[in-house]
Amino acid sequence: MKARDNIFILIIGVVISVASIVLALFKIKLWYFAGVFGLWFLFDYLTSMKKKDTTIQLFIKDKKTFFNLYLVLLAVGMSIEYIGRFLLGWWHYTSPKYLEIFVILYPFMLFSLREMYESTKMFLKNRVFAFIAAMVIGIIIWELPNLISLSWIYAMPFGFEIVGINIIVIIGWALLIGIPLYVYDMLLGKKGTKK
Repeated sequence: MKARDNIFILIIGVVISVASIVLALFKIKLWYFAGVFGLWFLFDYLTSMKKKDTTIQLFIKDKKTFFNLYLVLLAVGMSIEYIGRFLLGWWHYTSPKYLEIFVILYPFMLFSLREMYESTKMFLKNRVFAFIAAMVIGIIIWELPNLISLSWIYAMPFGFEIVGINIIVIIGWALLIGIPLYVYDMLLGKKGTKK
């Protein structure tokens, strides 16, 4: 499936992403639930412009593999939450319940981050620059709006910040971009990153 074959994914992605931005600007704490899906659709569409196998295409073609990918990324998300939030106490959420974070947010956010990296790599044509650009884009998309909405609160042990964002959070974005790439390659091999 090529991008032009599914412009509907792009339209839905843009509409949901814009709605998410509006929610964040009005300090509605659950803005990021809409953002996760909107950005997933948007970046999936951009990635599909190069005929890559995307997560949505995987869902359409092979639901069993998609479900396995979902379960692995769910486990990754639960691990991130357990270590960062419960074990280290580095953040907490101001409203949602645990189940919503684990089941809804993490797997789909990690889908969107993989597609964000792939679409960035498509434009920059360099893996290292694309990785760094994906980190920066992720920080802009997720951390900057949170400075307004305060949907999650950080309690990091080190106080050094850049633009109000703790340096540990900025470094943590390397994991948020890198882990989905590793999981896709592990589960899908070359099929998950095919040009």
